[in-house]
Amino acid sequence: MKNPHSSEKLPLIGGRESLALPDFQIASIETKIDINTRSSALRAFELEYFEQETFPAIRFKIQPQPNDPQTVVQATAHVIKKQEIRDAEGNVQLSPIIQTWASLAGKEWPIELILIDHDIDDLYLTLGRKAIRRRFSVDPSLSFVKSQPAP
Repeated sequence: MKNPHSSEKLPLIGGRESLALPDFQIASIETKIDINTRSSALRAFELEYFEQETFPAIRFKIQPQPNDPQTVVQATAHVIKKQEIRDAEGNVQLSPIIQTWASLAGKEWPIELILIDHDIDDLYLTLGRKAIRRRFSVDPSLSFVKSQPAP
C-alpha cells in the first residue's frame, strides 16, 4: 500500500509478520497483514468486563504463540467502544474494541483491536489496513520481511 500523498518510500512488509504488543508484554505474535480488511482483530478468551477509574475496561487472556498453548498472557485494557461482529455461523455478537500499541520494524504506533473470542484465520492477530496506512507498504506474497517467525 503506497502513500499517494508522500514522496517518502514506506518500509515493505509481508502478508505475515511477527508483531510486538508492548502494553501486554508480548514480544512476538504472528500476524496476518490484511489490506482487504479495514479493522484489526485479536483473538482473546475469558473476557471479563469491569470498571477502571470510571471507564469501562476488560480483562482477557491471549495465547500469543499457536505452537505453544501453555503460554497465556493476561491483559487489561480500556474498552473504547463495542462493535457488532458476525461469526462463521452468521451469529452476531457485540465485541469490545481496545486501543494499544504495536511495534514492528523499529516503529511503534497506536492501533485499535477488536477482541474476538473465536478463531480468525488460525492466527491470533489480524492487522487491517487502518492500522498500517501511511506506515508500511505491503507485498502479500512475502512473509516475515521485517520480522522473524514466532517460535
